[in-house]
Order: sequence, then structure tokens, then C-alpha cells
Amino acid sequence: MKTTCIMIAAALTCLTSLSATDISLPAPDKKGGKPLMQALTERRTNRNFTKTPISRQDLSNILYAAYGINRPEADKHTIPTAINMKNLVLYVTSADGTYRYDAKANKLIRHSRKDLRQFAFMRKSMPLSSPLSLIYVADLSKGKDRASILTYSHAHAGSAYQNVYLYCASRGLATVICGGFRKDVMEKELGLDTKKFAVLYTQIIGFPKK
Repeated sequence: MKTTCIMIAAALTCLTSLSATDISLPAPDKKGGKPLMQALTERRTNRNFTKTPISRQDLSNILYAAYGINRPEADKHTIPTAINMKNLVLYVTSADGTYRYDAKANKLIRHSRKDLRQFAFMRKSMPLSSPLSLIYVADLSKGKDRASILTYSHAHAGSAYQNVYLYCASRGLATVICGGFRKDVMEKELGLDTKKFAVLYTQIIGFPKK
């Protein structure tokens, strides 16, 4: 009986147990992890994944590292944004569908039932070998000059995905940032209004293949 309860509890913490509704995430663990200099030293790209599920706690920590709110009294994020634009939109896609990260509520908002991992890289076998991918999107409505907003947005995404790299190094996870994919296809699959939003990058995350 005890073993059965442990197995059920473990299943409930895994990303593969996400339901068809919005998902409240556990509070991010802000005290754990390796020292910064060690994480910097161990930071690397790894394209070889297993399908081992990522826990809800790890997912919460990953999203907090990428674009969480670390100063709620001022609505400030874990990354800098030009002219306080705060225009990054972060999606999580897995076999269970696609969700938008709501940093203020620390939850995943159900976006669609579509698994968009296959569109996250030109060779779909790589993202499909991992449990999840992040999709970095720019909200272009936060300014009038599209070219400047896109320039700033790439810098915002770079800050976010490097934070995720460091968390993955600290946690022993594998990750790779991807620009080699059809962004127009991903925008279509997400159902985005391309006058207001632009897909920038994807980031594949999972446990490394030994």
C-alpha cells in the first residue's frame, strides 16, 4: 500500500500528468542548486535526451529562471527587458498539449491540446525525444517600431534561455536552444496573430541520455 501511494504521488508531480485545464505550479525553489560559478562552468548544450518526465517542481523552477517574477512588489522579472518592455511570452509544449506560462499567478494556462514539439526543430526526432520544449514569443504590441521591438526581444529571449541553461546545468538536465525551425509554421500552429506576435526560439529540455 505504501509503495502504491508513493508511485501515485510521483505520477502526480510529473509533466506527463498535466490535465486539460490550467495547472497551478508549486512555488519555485529559490534556495537550491549549485553555486553560480560551478553552474557557469558546467553550462553546455546537450542534444541527447531521454523521455524521462520532468517534475512539476523542476518545471516551476525552469519557468521561474526563464521569466519568473522575483520582485513582486514592483512586478520585476528574473531577466532584464529594454525600457521595461516585459514583452516575452513563454509557452510549454509536451505530449499533453501546449500551455502559456503566467508568471504572476505561477501557473500554466491551457492554450491548446496540440503537441508542438515536432515543430521545435527542423529534425523533429530531436524534440520528440525529450519530454518538453519551451517556445519563446515576442509580444510586438508593446511598441511602435517592429524592427526595434524584435531586436530588444531577441535580447530578452537570450537572457531567459541562458538562465534556463544555468538551471539545467545546476540540476543535471540537458538542453539546447533552437533557431533552426520554421517560425511561420510554429506561429500558425500556435494560432498567433503575426501582426502582434513573433516566435523567436525554442528550447528543448530533458534528462540527458547516458
